[in-house]
Amino acid sequence: MKIKLLVLSGLLLVALGSCRQGVKLPSEVKLSISKPGHFSRVDQGNYLDGWNLGNVTDVFKQKLTKYLKRNRVKVEDRGFINTPYRLVINNIIVDQTSSQVHKGGSGGCPLQTVTLDKVEITVNISLEKDGITLDRWVFSESCKERVGRNNFGNDSDDCDNYTACRILFFSLKKIIKRCAKQARMVVSNKIYETAF
Repeated sequence: MKIKLLVLSGLLLVALGSCRQGVKLPSEVKLSISKPGHFSRVDQGNYLDGWNLGNVTDVFKQKLTKYLKRNRVKVEDRGFINTPYRLVINNIIVDQTSSQVHKGGSGGCPLQTVTLDKVEITVNISLEKDGITLDRWVFSESCKERVGRNNFGNDSDDCDNYTACRILFFSLKKIIKRCAKQARMVVSNKIYETAF
């Protein structure tokens, strides 16, 4: 009985995983892709140093092209392509914001204010067929610093010191990759619905 449950749960996990990857099309479909419009922006911040709109767009297109290839969707980023399908990147926004949290303030310890940084990317895309918009999607992903607590005293009654912990192994590419994975699922599903 336990073996059957393990097998069934394994199959369920595989099925859920494949749902998140979208539909594998019966045959290859070409998809043209456009660059983002003038509404796109990349804000600056210590995590975003060295990034610009071109970097973000290139990484998104590269990741999406790689993922959609597994679904038999061939993304082509060039001039005229003989295909009814066109993916439009309407908007890409990468933003770094700060917020404050208050820690401590009990047991005679001072109240401390800690500033935490958050990086968020929002990608707005639409899929067209023969010039008509089929659907539009907005994906957002983010990473945020967490609060770290240190106590350098030898006494358990010593007050804690709170600081912001940098996002470990941070890479804007990881956040863009998660957006591309979401886009892969909806784009391949919509092409399957309208092409086959």
